[in-house]
Amino acid sequence: MKFDAKTHAVSQQELAPMLGITTRRIRQIVAEGWFSANDDGKYVLRDAIAGYRAMMKAAAERRHNPTSDRLNTAKAEMVEARIRKFDADHIAMTEALQSFDEVSGDFLAMLKGLPPLITSDPRERERIDAIVDGDCQRLSEKWAVLREELRTGKPAKHRALELED
Repeated sequence: MKFDAKTHAVSQQELAPMLGITTRRIRQIVAEGWFSANDDGKYVLRDAIAGYRAMMKAAAERRHNPTSDRLNTAKAEMVEARIRKFDADHIAMTEALQSFDEVSGDFLAMLKGLPPLITSDPRERERIDAIVDGDCQRLSEKWAVLREELRTGKPAKHRALELED
C-alpha cells in the first residue's frame, strides 16, 4: 500500500517504532514544540519526521557547542581544583597514624627520662619513676582509645577510658 508522506497521518503507536522511540518520548517532543498532532490526534508523517530530525540536529549542536565545551572544561577544572585543595588539606590515614604514634612515643620516652634529670637520689628517683610509670600507662591507654577513634572515624564502643584530666 502506497501513501503520501506529505499528508499521511499516523498515531503515536505507529510513529514510535518508525522513529525508534517510545510513545512517551513522542509526547515529550510534542510538548517541546518540535511537531504537533492534527485535530484527530494523529501526526502527519512528513512533519513528525522533519520535527524529529530538527530536534536531533539541535541536540547534536548543543553537545558540540563551543560554549558548552568551555562550560564543561570550566566545570572539570573546578572539580580538579577542589580535589587538589582536598588533597592539600588532608593527609592519608596511614600518615596520620604514623605521626600520632611517633609523637605519643616520643612524649612517653621524654617522660620516662625525667626522673634521672630531676634527682640523683636513688630513693627519690624510684618514687618519681613509679609516678611517671603510672602516668605513662594511663596516657598509653587513653592514646590507644584515641588512636582507634582516629583510625575508624568513630567514637570507641566502650569508652571506659574517658579522657580525664
